[in-house]
Amino acid sequence: ALTRGFVYHARLQNQQEVDALVEIDGTVLVIEMKLGHNPAVVDRAAENLLRFSELIDLPTVPLVITGSGLSYRREDGVNVASVAALEP
Repeated sequence: ALTRGFVYHARLQNQQEVDALVEIDGTVLVIEMKLGHNPAVVDRAAENLLRFSELIDLPTVPLVITGSGLSYRREDGVNVASVAALEP
């Protein structure tokens, strides 16, 4: 499915950044990638994704990809997925 979109890295002038942006059919997947799945690390990544998503004029889907752990949707709407869950 991702073959239909382009993948970008984004860093703003204020140094706020996300690891990847993928636009598919008018929706932007906003992604942070983290090696671990420590709740504090996921919380910081989620906060960053939500702040960055506010700057995008299209609908967004925030996603934290972790190196391990469970995949789930947080109460704030941020998706968390283990890299193992992304295999075809």
